[in-house]
Amino acid sequence: MIKIEKEIKISELTTLGIGGKVKYFCEAKSASEVCEAIEFSKKKEVDYFILGGGSNVLVSDAGYEGLVIKNRIEDLSEEGNTVRIGAGNNLQELVDLGVKNGFNGIQKLTMIPGTIGGAIRGNAGAYGASIGEFVKRVRIIDERLRIKWIEKIDCEFGYRESIFKKKKWVIVEGEFEFLAGDKKEIIAEEKGIREQRINKYPLTLKCPGSFFKNVEVNKVSKEAINKIPKDKIIEGKIPVGYLLEEVGMKGKTCGAIKIADYHANLLVNTGNGKAEEVIKLMEMGKNKVWSKFGIEIEPEVQMVGFEV
Repeated sequence: MIKIEKEIKISELTTLGIGGKVKYFCEAKSASEVCEAIEFSKKKEVDYFILGGGSNVLVSDAGYEGLVIKNRIEDLSEEGNTVRIGAGNNLQELVDLGVKNGFNGIQKLTMIPGTIGGAIRGNAGAYGASIGEFVKRVRIIDERLRIKWIEKIDCEFGYRESIFKKKKWVIVEGEFEFLAGDKKEIIAEEKGIREQRINKYPLTLKCPGSFFKNVEVNKVSKEAINKIPKDKIIEGKIPVGYLLEEVGMKGKTCGAIKIADYHANLLVNTGNGKAEEVIKLMEMGKNKVWSKFGIEIEPEVQMVGFEV
């Protein structure tokens, strides 16, 4: 039986530390408890939102007039090069297991904040690797509250995209399949990436992670591409941090929200920041990049409680 709480401060559950109160809140530790929570939302005639680790999320200052379901489905099993892990487990647990076992590629995802469910939903990645590469299948709860497995091909993974951004499905767990690599090389690479990420994203930093998605070259005009130095295009993408830096967004502030001096795609809450301040900086960056380059940049973070 799930416990429903009322008027919870969502800011305490997000890495950005921003957001008003949510009308209803609960934690779900199994697929059946998620179904129970969704049934509650239907009974109350309110929407629901699945919360993972609280990264990559921006919640409105007005809060959320629905039910926030904190996914706490946590389990882990391994057999050979196959791993099954709950959506509520931290992504780092999968990375650590992969490094220990010499599974190649997953080390590139070290220190990305958030849960397995959130990582699958956003096809999280870094350093040329994405979690979708390793997915074999995903267990979900569909709109009719049926619990079932779907195969990798049906996940429709793309750059920071998946079917889960288009469907009202809840991710229960993921099954991953890996290839073995040189364990010493994997350990060394993970250590190097970990150090880089800690320098860029200190553990005490109140931020959602990178705010905007990098820009896929095949989605912008030739005129825009001609404005970008070739050496700035990496693996078919234009780093949005470069674009924002070129338009002078580094160090910009709005209230307690500041864009880092060293990374133009990093918005930090330096105190009691507000969502409206984040939105103002977001719009400023979008407009400046469009004016200079003719490129539209999109947030990577999920917006909750805002009018669409």
